[in-house]
Amino acid sequence: MAFALESLWRWAHRKRRILRLLILVAIASLFVDGFLIERSFAHLMLLHPVLLVALLGALTLTWAPDE
Repeated sequence: MAFALESLWRWAHRKRRILRLLILVAIASLFVDGFLIERSFAHLMLLHPVLLVALLGALTLTWAPDE
C-alpha cells in the first residue's frame, strides 16, 4: 500500500502543472454549478463542500515549487 501511494505521489508531481489546471477548472465548475445551476439545497450544502475539500486537498498535494 505504501508503495502505491509513493508511486502515485511521484506521478502527481511529474504531472503537477496539468493536474493543477484540471483541479482549478473543477473548482471553478463546482462554484458555477453551485451558484448558477443547482437548485437542490441538500445537494448544494452537503455534496459541494465535500467535493471542494477533496479538490483543495488534491491541490495541496501537487503544490510544490516548479523546478
